[in-house]
Amino acid sequence: MTAPWLLAALACTIPAGQTYPLTGTVLEVHAESLVVDHDDIDGFMKGMAMSFGAEPSLTRQVAPGDVIRAQLLVSGGTYLLTGLQVTGREDLAIRADNPPPMPLKLGETLPALQVETLAGPITVGAGQGTATVLTFLFTSCPNPDFCPALATKLAALQPLIEGRARIVAITLDPETDTLPVLQAWGEGFGARSPTWLFGRLALPELEGLLALAAVNRLADQGPLTHNLVLWVLDERGVLRLSSPDNSWDPQAVAQAVLAP
Repeated sequence: MTAPWLLAALACTIPAGQTYPLTGTVLEVHAESLVVDHDDIDGFMKGMAMSFGAEPSLTRQVAPGDVIRAQLLVSGGTYLLTGLQVTGREDLAIRADNPPPMPLKLGETLPALQVETLAGPITVGAGQGTATVLTFLFTSCPNPDFCPALATKLAALQPLIEGRARIVAITLDPETDTLPVLQAWGEGFGARSPTWLFGRLALPELEGLLALAAVNRLADQGPLTHNLVLWVLDERGVLRLSSPDNSWDPQAVAQAVLAP
């Protein structure tokens, strides 16, 4: 069973088929994914604990605590580990007192956040009162296959949940994306308030939320890069569904949002 919070991260400026050397320590093993506390990937991603897709033939070769070397393939909306080799062992009990930050898991409640929108501040998370599709984007995303493609799919989702739930898209670039800028950009995709809202968080709050969502936001090495993550939170703020890329189906997400 794939880890419920599987992250298949996509950087907006990284071309499909790009590969990177990856090293790290395996924390969890699943049939088609590995949770790895990986080292910094030069020029691409800071070190963090996250889940990567992997063929079952590879996952059967490793166990928690294995230190690995692999190639990370960014292609077709996923992160996939290939060419995996075990290079050592680490005693995970030693790091138990200082575990790496882990993302919110299915069934856990997102702590309440006050998110600024043009309609006024809204609560996202515990006690939000409205089932919510939560995702992250920014208006100057340079690749049409990333944030613009996400917005196009959100536009298809919007009429399926209108009047019964909401979409909240939080900018990853709060220094540039003012609320009017976000609203104008969203209207270009057919966004209608109050079903589809665009929000901003101060950078410290945003970074805290991104850590829970396992979104890797890099803004200090050229154009902003980030992951694609979509969450479904029920009216209590409990995480019910997590999608790691743009492969989600609007009908399926709508069913998850509207489920009792």
